[in-house]
Amino acid sequence: MMRRSYFFLIISLLLTCMAKAQPAELAKELMEAWPAYKAAGMDYQYLAPEDLYPQIRKLKKSSVFKVEETGQSVEGRPVYLVQAGQGSKRVLLWSQMHGDEPAATMALADIFIFLQANDRFNGLRQQILQQLDLYFIPMLNPDGAAVYERRNAMAIDLNRDALRLASPEAQILKQVSDSLQPAFGFNLHDQSRYYNVGNTAKSAAISFLAPAYNYEKEVNPVRENAMKLIAELNGVLQQLIPGHVGRYNDDFEPRAFGDNIQKWGTSTILVETGSHPLDTEKQFLRKVNFVLLLKALKSIAEESYAQASTEAYFAIPPNNRQLYDLVVRNVMVEIEGTNYPLDIAIRRDSFHAPDGRLTRYRSYIADLGDLSTCFAYRELDGSGMQAVPGKIYEQAYQQSDEAEQVPAEKVLGSGSTFVRTAQADRSLGYTTAPFNLVTGGKKPDSSIETGNHANFVLYKDGEPVYAVVNGYLVNMQHISETEGNRLVY
Repeated sequence: MMRRSYFFLIISLLLTCMAKAQPAELAKELMEAWPAYKAAGMDYQYLAPEDLYPQIRKLKKSSVFKVEETGQSVEGRPVYLVQAGQGSKRVLLWSQMHGDEPAATMALADIFIFLQANDRFNGLRQQILQQLDLYFIPMLNPDGAAVYERRNAMAIDLNRDALRLASPEAQILKQVSDSLQPAFGFNLHDQSRYYNVGNTAKSAAISFLAPAYNYEKEVNPVRENAMKLIAELNGVLQQLIPGHVGRYNDDFEPRAFGDNIQKWGTSTILVETGSHPLDTEKQFLRKVNFVLLLKALKSIAEESYAQASTEAYFAIPPNNRQLYDLVVRNVMVEIEGTNYPLDIAIRRDSFHAPDGRLTRYRSYIADLGDLSTCFAYRELDGSGMQAVPGKIYEQAYQQSDEAEQVPAEKVLGSGSTFVRTAQADRSLGYTTAPFNLVTGGKKPDSSIETGNHANFVLYKDGEPVYAVVNGYLVNMQHISETEGNRLVY
């Protein structure tokens, strides 16, 4: 009997230690353990309602969760409210208010699996579920998510409908917020990949904001608690993604939900998931969201955020928008018969082809000139090089399959970035070849001007050394290592 009591005492102590693990250590452990909780079928940025709904419906069979359909979207899709926990501290989390912002929705699905598990993190689970009363609205805008668009089916930005409440989705969020009166709220979004942190080249992988509740940007106890929690979370994230955390602009927006929910008495934290190098489908940042949200819930449960300071919040560098996908610096560009030394900055617009969920890109020249104050995911010093618009390859082909098999060395080495083919599936919009395809009599404009697609060749001493094809840099010595997709014109 004594041995049995001793055994349970040891287990209890271990669980307590797990719950009280140092924040950075716990965060790293959760990062490593995340694959065990990763919800299946959510491997792409394009996250549709049919990807999420099966995960939600499974929760109806769980003893941990309660699930209700709290309303419907414009097009009649269900909007679910998921509840967990028996504690006194109420927390509301909502995601995908904008249909093309899925990172946090994926992370919430992972958290649902985590909270049902039985493993070495039981101490953390017990702390969260015993101290907190959790409510989740994953995918507030299912109509927008279905077509991967920001706005809902009424073409309304839900985050500008907190006052008028014209849309059913905004009415749902307002009703839930009013009925629950949560102590903390998490407004979960994605932001542009072109935000950088402060005056650095590092992308803003995660940006936080404790929204203002008036034009004066006053700080009352409600907003102060949000600031302190963010300050604590930033300390944790600096161990996981050092230098990649920014602070979002806090200008008051009277129509926005975050600003108003803060005003209505809930300490509100905006989380904006940006971009991280080599994380095209946001799976790494999905994992980061999983960790930071669990850490936030732990902090609220034990009120450790109260030890943080608002000064630490304001010390987080602000978001800037100085980032590009590629910048070629100090390269000569011929304009009206004269060569000029310019920087060429390129950005990419994403799209999803009919054949799958994988994110594809169309690039364009975003800026020209002195871009010394800007940064890029990838840069090339073009000193001594001449940028020349890409040509159409001299030989044409009947079928796209035949055209795609032409050696890239021949095409790019001739100064061409396009190959003509009589037949190609233009509905896909992309090709896996290392160059673009041109159908029929089309003649794409590859001149080096802002707004044009980025397709040009870089020459040094009369020899092609690099090519830029659909905005992706190709080293002529390592053509096989080329990344990204090309376009079908």
